[in-house]
Amino acid sequence: TTLFRSKPKITVNKLKRGDILILACDGLKDFVLEAQIVQMIIKYTLDTKKDDLSSILVEKALSQMNERENDNVTVVAIEVS
Repeated sequence: TTLFRSKPKITVNKLKRGDILILACDGLKDFVLEAQIVQMIIKYTLDTKKDDLSSILVEKALSQMNERENDNVTVVAIEVS
């Protein structure tokens, strides 16, 4: 038998104070376009009341699913200080 091994894509970026790092499963990008995610993050950074960004992104993905779709959506947002 042949074993299939996936090769991860590794990207290295230096983070700076104020950067927001999003760790998410594919359930987020399966239902929300990358441009929409970026716009939601920009809106979050301009918002003075600072709701939970992870919850906002998860809720958006879940709202895009129809009743026949069932996928997990996990998001962790980390703001560098």
